[in-house]
Parts: sequence; structure tokens; C-alpha cells
Amino acid sequence: MSLNYRIYRFDFISLLIYLLLLLVSLAMIYSVTYEKSFSQDTIRFHPLFYKHLVTILLCLVVGIGAYLLRINFLINYSVISYLISFGLLMGLFVVGQRVAGSQSWYRLGDIGIQPSELAKLATTLFVAKVFLDNTRSFKRKNLMWVIVIIALPIILILLQPDFGTAITFLFLSFLLYGQGLNLFSFISVLYVAGLFMMTLVVGYLRSILVILMLMYITYFVFRYYKINWSRTLLILITSCSLGIILISGYVYQNLLEPHHRNRIEVFLGLQKDSQSIGYHLYQSKMAIEDGRLLGTGYLNGPRTMGDFIPEQHNDYIFTAIAEQWGFLGSTLFIGLYTLLICRVINRGSLHRSQFEKKFSYGFACFLLAHFFINIGMNTGIVPTIGIPLPYLSYGGSNLLAFTLFLAIYLSMDYQRLAVKSSATPPQFI
Repeated sequence: MSLNYRIYRFDFISLLIYLLLLLVSLAMIYSVTYEKSFSQDTIRFHPLFYKHLVTILLCLVVGIGAYLLRINFLINYSVISYLISFGLLMGLFVVGQRVAGSQSWYRLGDIGIQPSELAKLATTLFVAKVFLDNTRSFKRKNLMWVIVIIALPIILILLQPDFGTAITFLFLSFLLYGQGLNLFSFISVLYVAGLFMMTLVVGYLRSILVILMLMYITYFVFRYYKINWSRTLLILITSCSLGIILISGYVYQNLLEPHHRNRIEVFLGLQKDSQSIGYHLYQSKMAIEDGRLLGTGYLNGPRTMGDFIPEQHNDYIFTAIAEQWGFLGSTLFIGLYTLLICRVINRGSLHRSQFEKKFSYGFACFLLAHFFINIGMNTGIVPTIGIPLPYLSYGGSNLLAFTLFLAIYLSMDYQRLAVKSSATPPQFI
């Protein structure tokens, strides 16, 4: 086999995006700690920068090791990895450390490990194996198995409680589209979310009146236009809607932490406070606004240099890019993430094996979840729930998980093309 074909087999574009994001991550971590790192005579790096640099180097080494793994090894040990991650999540309730209101971490000296991040990889591998074992006939019972596999870590993560991380697991439900979970099911999820938000905004009584009025209008519209419909179905939808409204209060008060409820209320406009509850979002929006078209310049952002934005090295790292590099710089990095997600999906769809295909889709689902939620909460599109931006935010567990995701994806993609003839033209996006 020629050297040129071996080179074409490797997805260099995805790897270059990954390495570029890591370099930018180092630059942004340095910028958000700039005031603390500099003296008038010498340049000194903040400990966060050193820790992040060491984490990146370790992840690169581990990523190379994961790239060398054979697919059969991943298939055979996917169940074991899932059980280990499940055990680690259970162990948090015994020896876990509480950080920012969530008992989500193991502490080994100065090293913190968040098992929920690694559970994303283990869950995706196990789900992909279920699809592989039922390639010919994916029945309803297999669908239920997949739902249970995804639901178990979600339940344990909610009990920590870590609402933001639990939401990212829900994006794995996209893997079920076309496998027994149709478009109606996704619309149903959006409908439930809409009812939940409506109940918070307008209250129980008004929400109930709105549902009864909608169902009343639907009844007469269907009857007037002689549309085939089932009265039993309409009654069932109405009953379920009223039940969701009635239990929304309990779920809101008992499953969400106070700071999560406060942020959702600020997002919905139920509270307005730029000094305490909405301080993060207010400063984030101001930093993005300060960036304008071309940005204030590297190490010149007033919000970033003034240390106005809490946790800017982690959940709000995008604001450092938006302020210093402006709209054009932000658009560039949004484009890089979009290209990476699309590339993973497109090249993953070329796999013949359901294991590799579903794993690639699962990787794309988690990338999309973190990318959409993080950018959304930085700009005020979604409530602030604390989700890091992959490959950019400070945090070892998240970087390790997504590095392993990428390494396994690259390995699968390379091995997919290994079975093709050298005469086969190389595949791009």
C-alpha cells in the first residue's frame, strides 16, 4: 500500500482542529490569568496555566494510546467500562467531594476526577455495542435497553446533583432516531419542556386554562373539517398535559439546586438582577459586546483583564475569545466546532458496522450538546447551567473524555479505510 494512500486514510483535518483548539485554549487560559501572572520585571505563569499545560500533555499521551486500541477490544470491554463508570458514579455518594453544590468529584491530593465525564465515553461505547449486537433486527426491547443504559447515569448524576451534565446525556437520544424513536417522540419531549417552562412563567391555574382551551379548540377544528382522530387520544394528551403541569412544581423545587432555579428564573425574566443571580450572564454579555467586530486585541479586554467574569477559565472561556478577538474571531471558532461535528457525522455515516457508526454519532451528540449549551449560556440563549466548552475550557476530566472520544473516532475512521483497495479514492467530508 502506498504512503500517499496511508496519509489520505487519516483524518488530518479533525486532528488539526483539535490541536488548534488546544493551542487557543492555552492562549485564553493565559489571558484570563494575565493580571495575576505578570510582574513589572519578569513574566510568570499562573498555576492554572501550568496545570492546564500538563493536562494537555497527559491527554495527548493517553489519546495516542487510545488510538492504538483495536475495535474488537473496545467492543469486548464496552460493558466492563460501563459497569466501572457506573460504580464510580455510585461511589461518589460515599467518598465523593462536594464542589459548587454538587458531589461530583473524587479528590486525590491536588488532582480532581469527575467520573460523569468519563461516563459519557463508556455509555456511548455500550450503546454502540447494543446496536452492533442487534444489527439485523432492532426491536422495541432493544430500544428499551438503550433507554435504560442512557437513563441510569442520568439518574445518578441528577442525584449528585449535576443538572447540566445530566442534560448532555439526553442528546444521546438522537441515536435512537429511526430506530423506533420517531420525530413524534422528539416533538413530545419539546412539548413537555414547553409545558414546564409555561408553568414556571404563568403559574398552575393559567397553564391549566391554556391547555383546556387548546384541546377544546382542537376538538371542534377536527370535527368541523372532518379530520380522522381519536377522542381517547385527545383525552389522554389532555390528561398527560395536566399531569405534567401539576408535577412541574415538585420537580422544579426538589430536583434542581437553588442556584439552578435562580438562573432559570433570570433566563425566563422572572427575576432581574445583574449583581448577584444574573451577574455571570450580565458580565458575559458585556464582554461579548465589548469585542464588537475585530475585538479589543489579545490581552487588552477590559472585562477579561479586570477579572470581572467568574469562572472565565472554565464555563465562560468563550467570552475571552469574543472580547479579545471580536465577532470575526468568535465566528471562526464556531465554524471550527461546526466543521468538526459535521465531519464526525459525515465520516461516521460511511461505516458499515453499527458499532463504529453509532459511536461516531454519539461523539457528535456530546460535542453538539456542550457546544450548543456553552455558547448558548454565554450569550443568554439558554439558562446558565455550567457546561464546559470541549478542548477550550480548563478542566482535566472533560478534556480527557473528549480526547479519548476523538482518538477512538480517528482510529475507527482509519481502520474503516484500511479495508479498501489502494485504488479507492480518498474520502473527505
